[in-house]
Amino acid sequence: MHRLCLIWVVLITTPVLAQEGRGLVEFAEDSAPAAPTEPAPTEPAAATPTPTPAKPKAPAVLAPGLSTAAVDAEGPAHTITTPTIVAVAGGVELMFDASAKTMVGIESSHTYGAMNRAPWLLRPGQWAMVDGQTKVVWEAVTLTPEIQTDAPGTPLEAVPLDAPQVRAFLDAVVAYERETYGPVAGSLQQVDGKWAPAETISEEHLALFRGALWSTGRDGSAEGRLPLDVFRVALWAVSADFTVLEVADWIRSTETIEIEDAVTKAQGLVGRAGPVLAKAGFDHRVISAQFAQFNYNRGILAYQRGDLKAAVHHFDRAISRERTLMSAHYNLGVTYYRAARYQDAADAFLVASGIDGAGADVFFNRGAALYRVGNLLGAARAFRKVVELTPEDEAAKSWLQKADPEGKTAPPPKKKKKRRRRRRRRK
Repeated sequence: MHRLCLIWVVLITTPVLAQEGRGLVEFAEDSAPAAPTEPAPTEPAAATPTPTPAKPKAPAVLAPGLSTAAVDAEGPAHTITTPTIVAVAGGVELMFDASAKTMVGIESSHTYGAMNRAPWLLRPGQWAMVDGQTKVVWEAVTLTPEIQTDAPGTPLEAVPLDAPQVRAFLDAVVAYERETYGPVAGSLQQVDGKWAPAETISEEHLALFRGALWSTGRDGSAEGRLPLDVFRVALWAVSADFTVLEVADWIRSTETIEIEDAVTKAQGLVGRAGPVLAKAGFDHRVISAQFAQFNYNRGILAYQRGDLKAAVHHFDRAISRERTLMSAHYNLGVTYYRAARYQDAADAFLVASGIDGAGADVFFNRGAALYRVGNLLGAARAFRKVVELTPEDEAAKSWLQKADPEGKTAPPPKKKKKRRRRRRRRK
């Protein structure tokens, strides 16, 4: 039984355009001794998405934690207790209690979390100096957007973060900010307490400067970071299945804006989140309407809910963006077949068969579609190709015999080469 292949929108691992299962249809046994009758196909099973971890429930993991480093590397040992955490507007307040003879640098990482009713996530890479008891307010984003945030002043609990895909994302954010904005820092200077570009800055660095938030790092130099909304959108793509459509809905729920403007703004945020997701090894194309993989996913989801017309539309859109996306042609054929548009299905399978990565299932399904429209010789050639690719396929052999009992499509026998007899030389 064939399963549609799905590029799942939860970006857990790098998605693979892989086909699963036997084929589009499994023919019922035809016991008629004469000419074969029309086969009775079994409809394809509904697609099964790539397994994903259970979504967090409220209360759930907040995320990251803290790492500590003494400013004076040769100074005495120090200890820092788990901070008291309280929700505040736009983030969380952490009350540190440090026991040390020197000031200690504290940085948000991804080893601890804080949660109560709303799962929160601290932005990684935030830094503060702790001397005795110190209060720090850091930016935090809800791990899932559906749950209402805690009211300011609500105590939050520190909890380990057990979400590998989120940890990988947080590491990628830190690495991306360091590699992308680090080279720009040398082209900046302090002007009235704020970082500004020097006169010698390049256009590339100027564009990067304008697209980041700048603060002063622990060594006194400029430190660039992703805008909070870009970080939030990238996180929700990982943790909450967000695509550009959900981002647009979220924008409209937070500000008064027309749908067209919301979609444009959402596409801009998704576009900026893409490099960060790619850095973490995720396929960012599935969340952006600019790419075929987004429409491909929409087609899969439409097929799952039985909306074949919408599925055809989205597979066509995917193909228009990437002509050689074999799985889109293949699943377009699956959809046409399910809609009883057998000639269209055969045509879609024909295109898929000419693209790299096409397997025996493509030819088997083309044979099934051609058989349904009465093109028995065409079906036989397709089934014969299946047997050539997978000689152990008994179903293909059976239907090849039914479509071409006289062997009209069989290749001609190879002619035996005549041996030339050498003449003996007379002495």
